[in-house]
Amino acid sequence: ALSPGQLKVEGIACVAPEVGTDALDGGLMRMHITANCHPNEFVQISYGGAEFIRKLNSYGALDYDLDCFAGSSSAVEVRFADGVTRQVPVNAKDLDKVSKIAVVWRAGVNLDLHVFEYAAKFGESGHYWSATPSSFTTAQVQSQADQRGHGFLSSIDDEKTLGDKLEVYTFLHNDQQTTGAISLALDNATRGETPSGPTCGQGALAEIGFQVSILPRNGQVTRQSGVLTRVDCGTKLSHEARFNQSAMPGLRIRR
Repeated sequence: ALSPGQLKVEGIACVAPEVGTDALDGGLMRMHITANCHPNEFVQISYGGAEFIRKLNSYGALDYDLDCFAGSSSAVEVRFADGVTRQVPVNAKDLDKVSKIAVVWRAGVNLDLHVFEYAAKFGESGHYWSATPSSFTTAQVQSQADQRGHGFLSSIDDEKTLGDKLEVYTFLHNDQQTTGAISLALDNATRGETPSGPTCGQGALAEIGFQVSILPRNGQVTRQSGVLTRVDCGTKLSHEARFNQSAMPGLRIRR
């Protein structure tokens, strides 16, 4: 049997897989995965109770931005196809300045997280979702202008993503702010306004389970489970039924 140091891929000696990290703004961490003897393979990235599946390129490399929605107490593990694993600590530089609310699901549907800052209405300024996610820079500029915290969708997924799917709202706190409220809603965009096929009745995708993680500023992450329940096929959903605010906790800002 060959030892790892003797393995070769097209004449190139194998190097043991490595995972480097860089801290990014908004509580994100960029992972640099290098594994030259694992070209085009899938890797499993475990963090915060979620399992993300991503593909290495033809050189066995991948840069992946991990949203640190579970804070720094949960280690990050990368598992390769041959069972080799690497663990790295969370490397995020501003988790003491943000709060995060994340929704994680596994079913092959597109769930959209909708955020309504400071009583914003659907489609108004302050309503963020996958089509209008805002950004870290925009939230910073808004916060400096009105002395209130603002946020953005720091992670967005859909039904095409392998493994667990994740959407995260990241709120940048402003120390001048005393109080405020952010409400959130969850929409099963695959089911839409008029459910049909497997998304309704007794269909395989009619009932969708999900998990919500809440990471308050300088606090410990908490989790709660939820279910988007079945609805009858062909029945038009009301706006309130489709954009379900009861499925998501709100964020209350206090100094």
